Amino acid sequence: ELQLDMQVNQACAYAYQYQYKYQLYTELDTIYTNFEKAVTLQYEVEAISRLAYTASKNQALQIRNIKEQVRSDYAIALEQLNLWLLSDVFYTVSNDDQVTITTIKESAIETHPEFALTQNLIQEAEANYKAVKANNLPKLNLRGGLQKVNGNTGFYTYQAGISLPFLSGDHRAQIKTARINKEIIASSIEYQQQEIRSRYTQAKEQYKKWSTSLDFYHTKVLPLTKEQRQGALLAFKEGAIAYAGFTQIMKDTIQTELDAQKALENYFYSLFQLQYFKQ
Repeated sequence: ELQLDMQVNQACAYAYQYQYKYQLYTELDTIYTNFEKAVTLQYEVEAISRLAYTASKNQALQIRNIKEQVRSDYAIALEQLNLWLLSDVFYTVSNDDQVTITTIKESAIETHPEFALTQNLIQEAEANYKAVKANNLPKLNLRGGLQKVNGNTGFYTYQAGISLPFLSGDHRAQIKTARINKEIIASSIEYQQQEIRSRYTQAKEQYKKWSTSLDFYHTKVLPLTKEQRQGALLAFKEGAIAYAGFTQIMKDTIQTELDAQKALENYFYSLFQLQYFKQ
């Protein structure tokens, strides 16, 4: 159930990420369309070169192409999400571009089903070892009954005995094998339990890192980045910056957006990993 829950969450996160990315490239497409119009006007009055004019048109076309690719990726992600939901309703994801950082409380990893499973394996190996030993222990038996002697009843008879198994080499080998197997499993389980604890600790640290990073992008960096893009277009139209200045600002802001996208992807991954251990 925990693994299934994580897979569904990941499908939802993929859809959200592509939707978020589609919103970004829709905005960029609008900016570059207006930029292309401004460049065309400047080219018509011979204010910029033919090279700058063709380069701007090429940039606008590339942004438009990426936008369509992302739109298709978003549609595919929604289809994959709805495969999990088995509903006549086709679900989408929120178009809110602000992710709320989730607060997760500490929990005891020893209560996790994956950890409990290792305990069961140890108990199984111990039980098997005891069963093999029991088959080679002496067995007591007691019998009792009524007996008729010369037609007279009321005579009781009892028999007690002990069965001593013949401890052959095979029997001793079975006991030794079961004991060694128990020790091997115990050693292996100890490593597995430590590995589970380590994964849990790493998940906590990864979540702490990427939630902090995502909060930094959303509260400090991205608002300024959006303002930079809008300002760059306005400054170019008014002649405050040249073609090269506009393209450099756009290049920097797009890279910042892509870095924020990567932080979002890592945040979701670390969140679901940690939720898996939280049961």
